[in-house]
Amino acid sequence: MNTMQIRSTRRIGLFGGSFDPPHLGHLALVQAGLDIMGLDEVWVIPAMPVHRVLSGNADGAMRLDWMERVFQHQSRVRVLDWEVQQEQATAMVDTLRQFKTRFPDTVPWLMLGSDAWDGLTSWQEYPAHQELCNIAVFARQDYSARHAQQALEGWKSTTLQHWKSCITAGHCCELAVTLPDISATMIRKHAALGLSFADLVPKVLQSDIEKQYRTEERNMTTVEKNEIFTGQLVEALEDIKAQDILVIDVRGRCDFADRFILASGRSNRQLKAMAKSVSEVAHRFEMPAKVEGLEAAEWLLVDLGDVIVHLFLPDARESFQLERLWSAPHGNTETS
Repeated sequence: MNTMQIRSTRRIGLFGGSFDPPHLGHLALVQAGLDIMGLDEVWVIPAMPVHRVLSGNADGAMRLDWMERVFQHQSRVRVLDWEVQQEQATAMVDTLRQFKTRFPDTVPWLMLGSDAWDGLTSWQEYPAHQELCNIAVFARQDYSARHAQQALEGWKSTTLQHWKSCITAGHCCELAVTLPDISATMIRKHAALGLSFADLVPKVLQSDIEKQYRTEERNMTTVEKNEIFTGQLVEALEDIKAQDILVIDVRGRCDFADRFILASGRSNRQLKAMAKSVSEVAHRFEMPAKVEGLEAAEWLLVDLGDVIVHLFLPDARESFQLERLWSAPHGNTETS
């Protein structure tokens, strides 16, 4: 392979997405493409997807305008209207063909998160993409540890050290990165609960996005709010590797809470980290969190009002037997 040919090749990343709405995870992925992977430019393409139903809160023109505003001062980021201007669902394979027609001497790097990579085989006209692009998979570090160098059939695997030598289509490169744990689904749940979007979406867009997406807001019952809140607490505990997570419904049997969440940790330090993670979820939901037991740190109790979180070292959990005391006789519990 000619060294001069490699050096003169433009390395363009294509990042397509519905951006419904744009959030900080999207910005972090673009930045990872520039800073960690070392792409020359990233071209952002607000999508009219064929494989996903949009929320209806923001049309294509609005989502395009939002992305242009977010990246207006980034000289290495371009926002393209290729899909929005068609005003109809557009498959990624068609966008890649349009790129090849316009820039026949450049093979783009399609930028995907791990979920999109896992679902790639279901995309329209797959595997035609292998002839049109290379793929950069931006995966959380635990994902890459499990799947490193396991490319889908037909893709040639490369590494962060060697991807720049790939000037033909059909290569894939996995990058272990740290991305915010944010999703459009999470933001829509915040909208339904009337919660702030701070620390979820770009500050320059926060008021606009809240205005558009809070049209979903409705009068939710306390039970519905607690369902969402409990789910977020369990997810936070799972993310920090808590063990034996158990949700116990104590309604009708307890006069100070509706649910208990029990979880175990391997050390005092982990218990404190679990308590901090739970408290951060409560903060997002604008709910007070009172932590008790930090000094002994073998049983921490986080009082969240209608939900009480009990965090144990294994021996303490076995000793106090809260499962036996509070579990309903008909199995009104959930495990994770």
